[in-house]
Amino acid sequence: CSYTGGMGGGSFNSGANQINEQGIHSGNGLVIISYANVPECAPGCTNPAADNYNPNANFDDGSCITAGCTNPIAINYDPNATNDDGSCIILGCTYAAAINYNPQANDDDGSCIFGACPNQEGCTDPLACNFNELANADNGTCLYADPLFNCNGDCVNDADNDGVCDEFEISGCTQPCSLNFDPIATENDGTCIAVVSGCTDPSASNFDPQANTDNGSCDYSIFGCTYPDADNYNPLAQNDDGTCLFNACQADLNNDGAINTADLLDLLALFGTNCQ
Repeated sequence: CSYTGGMGGGSFNSGANQINEQGIHSGNGLVIISYANVPECAPGCTNPAADNYNPNANFDDGSCITAGCTNPIAINYDPNATNDDGSCIILGCTYAAAINYNPQANDDDGSCIFGACPNQEGCTDPLACNFNELANADNGTCLYADPLFNCNGDCVNDADNDGVCDEFEISGCTQPCSLNFDPIATENDGTCIAVVSGCTDPSASNFDPQANTDNGSCDYSIFGCTYPDADNYNPLAQNDDGTCLFNACQADLNNDGAINTADLLDLLALFGTNCQ
């Protein structure tokens, strides 16, 4: 230890006492020595940054301990550390099977290279369908899916899961039995029209205005009144349609439009005649 104060003393002067700041000398040759400002020696670590810093120490004895990473190859190396605390981080490949395995590494950085040789050729593009995660040298063999499809050949966008990409959907009637069936339509749009079979020819006797599909049933026979005595008798009619009309004024025998004495005389003239 070193002292902040010194030991007093002086030369002998006979017959007189000499007083110095650090001591008193008597004239008889005896020297009385006194000490002033001499602290107690306290060794220890005087570095405030050390783990074992001693604020009461006044003499550094080289015992300071600073925990940290003491490995120079670590990314968190601390040149001031004196005691390794196991916190060192060494990046590298930590897989023993890799060809670039680093036994000193304790934090894998994704740099591992697998394969029989350092240059493993293949497709190195993760977006390619044939991406090879073991390859470290691209050989130009990458294959990519067609636009709108994934690597499995499935549509990227297919809202109704019908196997047809939304971009290729064609709206229309997809019901084969409908009148307006569209064979190229892939998405039914609700416009299908049901088939109504019948005769669609207005000139036919059995024309059906509700029919939209002719079934070959049109009948062109002539319908009309087949009774010769009827006012509207049609000699060309083949089938009676119940439309015959007869003279409502049957007593008008002379057909003059009125029933009067002349009609009575005609009746009396014919009275008793046998009808053939």
